[in-house]
Amino acid sequence: MAATLKNSALKSLIIIILLAFLCVAGAFTFFNFSPNIKNIIVQGYVYDKATDQPVNNCRIVIFSRKVKEYNTAGTDETLYLKTNKDGYYRTTIDKSYLIFIRAYKPGYKIIRSGAIIAKKDIEQNFILEKGPSSESEFIKPGESTVIIE
Repeated sequence: MAATLKNSALKSLIIIILLAFLCVAGAFTFFNFSPNIKNIIVQGYVYDKATDQPVNNCRIVIFSRKVKEYNTAGTDETLYLKTNKDGYYRTTIDKSYLIFIRAYKPGYKIIRSGAIIAKKDIEQNFILEKGPSSESEFIKPGESTVIIE
């Protein structure tokens, strides 16, 4: 009987220690977990649909959404850049969890990516089609911006 009581007490102690460990690990994960990815490289090329040639000087806007982390507020950031002579663009985002990209050049229709879940390297190419579009669709009033040249 004493051995059974001793085994029962030992099992209870092991269960209590295991539960305490799980509580500490859960609290650590809850307060330190962030779906934000750091140092994201966003790059791509823009081409003309009719000619398959690169589109230089195309305006690219990147919307970056950051999740609220422990003791901070979630934020949005908007980056503006342009393609080079080869139709190439590239930037680094400090951290984000969700990204949207638009491409625009006068004389072409605006094209948008879907929602992109952040990862270390994002390549988003665009193929622009000639047609009417409005710059007011590209840049919305009240957007906070960081200009990258």
